[in-house]
Order: sequence, then C-alpha cells, then structure tokens
Amino acid sequence: QPDRILDLLEIAAYVFAADRLAPRGSTTSVEYHNWARMMKFRIRVRDAPFWNRKDVAQKLSSALLFMTGDRDYHFEFEPGRQALPAHLFDKEEFRLEAPGPTSVVLFSGGLDSLGGALDRLCSTDEQVCLVSHRSGQPSIKHTQESLVAALNRMYPGRVAHYSFECGLTGFRAPEETQRTRAFLFGATAFAVARALSLTNYFVYENGITSMNFRRRQDLINARASRTTHPATNAHMADLLSEIAGEPFRVVNPYWSQTKTDVLQGLRDRGGEGLLGSAVSCSTTIRTEGDATHCGYCYQCVDRRLASFAAGLDEVDDCGIYCHDIFTGGIEPPVARTTVVDFVRQARDFARSRPDGFLAEHADEL
Repeated sequence: QPDRILDLLEIAAYVFAADRLAPRGSTTSVEYHNWARMMKFRIRVRDAPFWNRKDVAQKLSSALLFMTGDRDYHFEFEPGRQALPAHLFDKEEFRLEAPGPTSVVLFSGGLDSLGGALDRLCSTDEQVCLVSHRSGQPSIKHTQESLVAALNRMYPGRVAHYSFECGLTGFRAPEETQRTRAFLFGATAFAVARALSLTNYFVYENGITSMNFRRRQDLINARASRTTHPATNAHMADLLSEIAGEPFRVVNPYWSQTKTDVLQGLRDRGGEGLLGSAVSCSTTIRTEGDATHCGYCYQCVDRRLASFAAGLDEVDDCGIYCHDIFTGGIEPPVARTTVVDFVRQARDFARSRPDGFLAEHADEL
C-alpha cells in the first residue's frame, strides 16, 4: 500500500512540526491542563477512504494521545493529494532489495540503539538496516555516521544506514519535548520495513527508560516521556497493522534490561571502544568546547550512574561531559533536582517489596 505509506510519512511529518510549534506549559506549570494540548489537523491525503475509517482514526489518535499525554488529537482527511515526489522514498537509490534475511532497527546514535545494533549483528547473520531521524543538528549526523562506519568495520557488508531529515528550519522551535518524534521515527522504520517485505521493526530501549517511572509527583502525563513505553509500541503496532493489511509488530528486545545491562552487553560484544562516540544527552545545545554531553540532564545522569554500575566509568570518560556531577558543584537548580530525584528513586526502589512496588506504580505499569 505505497499510497498509505506516503500518507503516513506526511501525516507524521505534519504532526511532528505541529508538536514543535505548539508550546506546552513551562516547568513551573505543574498542573496537567497546562501541559496537555488539543491538536486538530486537516490534511489532504491520497487514500482518504482508509484514513477516514473510524477504526483507523481511533487507532491513530490513541497512539498519539498515549505517547504525548495531550488531551485530544482530531484529524480530518480530505482527498486530492497528488503522488508528487516525496524525497528519499521516490529516489532511485532508495529502491530497497534485501540480499537475505534483514532486520530494521531504529538508530538514534545513543547507547541503547548502539547496543541493539551491535547485539543484532553479533547474535544473527542478518543484514541490519539502521533507520535514523535527524532534525537538523550537524552533531547528530556526525555521531550517527561515525558509529555506522565503526559498525561496518566490525561487520563488513552487513550494515545499511537510511537517515531521514525532518524538522523546522530558520528558527528555534518553541517546544523542545518532541513527544511525537517516536511517531515520526516509527513511521519511517515502518516504510523501510514494508519496502523490504518485513512484518516488524526493532526498537532497543532498556525497560527502566521505557517505563519511565515517575521520580516526582508532577512528572506524569505530558511531563513524562513515553516514547518507547510498551503501550506506545502496542498502539503503534495496532495502527501499522491496519496500514499494512496484516499483523505488524514493534519489538523491543531490551524490555527486561536496565541501562547497566545494556552497557555490559556493549562491552561483552566488543563495543567498549564505541562508548565515547555514542551521544545520550538531551540538551547538547548547552555543551561547550569538545564536550558532547551537558552532564546535567536526565539522560546524562542516567548514563553516568549506569557506567559506574557496569564498571565502565573510566571508559565513559568524564571528558565528554561539560559538567561532572561527581567531582564538581551542581549549580543549576534543575540539575540538582534531577540528581536528587535519582537518589530518591534508588532509595525507594531498594526499600520496595514486589507487592508494594506494584501498588505504588500501578498506573505506570
């Protein structure tokens, strides 16, 4: 269904652009209604009868509502979209032919996606097709390409990389949470998978990050990322199955692992030397000099603690961090809160018994 897939890619791009342009509440607006938005789209598509089906519209809205925490997503689809060139997917060099068994893997250039790509290459004989999204930052392009080159040296001829650019240009977006990026990312991976006649794609994310257990009472709904949550993956699979016309799965093999497990697996598969090239930071715009990580954001703190737990703290050199939370002062109040949240959550987890843990986190689970 190439028309539906082109429609999906354009819908995902429109939703992502609108997400970046529609600001949520500030960090001081802790009430849910200040962060949840009502989004309405009117889009011209190629296969309007399909997209206007009630079950399809419901599945599309359900996927976006869960992953974003917004209040409502409403779509009106109109016929008349012409099959104009759609950049990469209409270029001759993008005609995909699998030379043999192939896996499609989401690849951001972070630790989990790097570990997953290496895991796939090490544990199978398959060709591994890495799918990336870039929204314009040159540093992200450099990170992804350098890691792909390293993987190709380790496993010659088995790695293909397809990178898609979609973002706003000419100004900085007022909204940085990018909750709908998972929808755009998944849409591109689905398009590549269908071009290869596959019925799944892989997203590698450790279970703790995927579940994203709240660390404070106000970190709920739209204020907490659920981009790789099991329910997000299930919603996406439900929608993509309708588009494909057959069952389609979104698979996360790292669901039962922690970030420490991911790092240990990376080391055990010979990827220790790639650790310093993988970028986990969510606020790279705040880095200085040669540092690739701010050192203060949630992702940086998570990575540093996991590196110590995995015995890789010397490899994960503090030189890649703009700020060192272990040896330097933690000046910004937001950074202090992040670190304290981690310590508090670790203490609470250590004290929990299974029944109490289930009761405390029933909503998230």
